[in-house]
Amino acid sequence: MSLEPRFRELWSRLNGPGDPRPFYFDLSQRYSEPHRAYHTLQHLRQCLAEADGAPPTVELALWYHDAVYQPLEKDNEAKSARLVQILPLPQAVVDRAAALIRATDHRSPPADPEAAWLVDIDLSILGQPAEEFDLYEDRIRQEFIALSEEDFRKGRSAFVRGLLERPAIYSTARFRDRYEARARANLSRSLQRWTG
Repeated sequence: MSLEPRFRELWSRLNGPGDPRPFYFDLSQRYSEPHRAYHTLQHLRQCLAEADGAPPTVELALWYHDAVYQPLEKDNEAKSARLVQILPLPQAVVDRAAALIRATDHRSPPADPEAAWLVDIDLSILGQPAEEFDLYEDRIRQEFIALSEEDFRKGRSAFVRGLLERPAIYSTARFRDRYEARARANLSRSLQRWTG
């Protein structure tokens, strides 16, 4: 399924000027880069399926949240945020979207309600059925193929442990009700996998 009609519709809601197709095609190429195994158009599609009813600025941030993705880099979110800021949209819109994108670094739970919604959408994969979650983890491992098994296990288990130590993985009631219990079960299995 092409995502282009949805992007065009969002562009219209944001009063974007001219033809949005060049921006969509740029995004499509970025999400199709060969080093990506999980952070692909399929991830974007899955996120958009969770975003019904989201404000247009949140949806714009969702489209761009993984536009720049290099697995071993620490500033992907900052670079993705800068990419959204060069769009020919109202300054307040792109500045807000950029701030939301920076929240998807998952270093701490977001306090801002719109950022909470965006981050919960991004983390919704954690609460999927076990086989889908396991495939997600396999694909993350593919993206970090340059890391040794030991280094990947150390980094991944630290990330998973950090999520499990939070009072809640999801910041919104909507996602907690839907995914919290299964996400905790999946992450507990994951921790055993990467520390076993």
